[in-house]
Amino acid sequence: MIRANLKLHGQIVQGYARGHDLQPYLFGHDANKGYGNSMTAPVDVVTAEYGKQILLSLCETVGERLRRDNVKISVVSVHLTTFDFQYANRQMQLYTATDVTEEIYEAACVIFCKLWDGRTPIRQIGVHTSKVQADAGRQYNLFDLDRFDRLSLLNRTVDSIRQRYGDDAVFRACFLKNNVDHMGGGLDRERRTGVTVGIDLEREKTVPR
Repeated sequence: MIRANLKLHGQIVQGYARGHDLQPYLFGHDANKGYGNSMTAPVDVVTAEYGKQILLSLCETVGERLRRDNVKISVVSVHLTTFDFQYANRQMQLYTATDVTEEIYEAACVIFCKLWDGRTPIRQIGVHTSKVQADAGRQYNLFDLDRFDRLSLLNRTVDSIRQRYGDDAVFRACFLKNNVDHMGGGLDRERRTGVTVGIDLEREKTVPR
């Protein structure tokens, strides 16, 4: 009767009521087709410097998610919503697939400068990546050489520190005393990481916060 009236969702709810989670057996989980985040600015964005700082915050979170899932992307897009709710977006194909925050950010800045007129106040900024590839190789060129290897190692080292000690354990100096979260957009920290920790400098040990 429940299935006839509420379809499959009714059967799932009935399973929950009996302490049975039917969903994992009834649904397959497709691979993520894109990674993105957006942020509504605390105040309207009226300078390129402020806009790029928000982009960097979003790219930090997107890059961490890519590396956590061991995938790379080859398309970056940026969307803007102005103070009067006008929407615009543009995308860019990368030379090669990447999971490096700095490379995603550089592409996002190029798009941002082409997308924004430099005058209209911006209310919301978003960064999205697509063409996700697992175990994608790297196509090197004469201009990056070992730059990708160094940045990739640095990114993953920072990820491991943040995972162990919390998101605020390491962040860029440009976010110091700033109203932009250095890892912004998407879920709040507790839901994104599952736990928030801090360092008690007096006792030199990790404590819950």
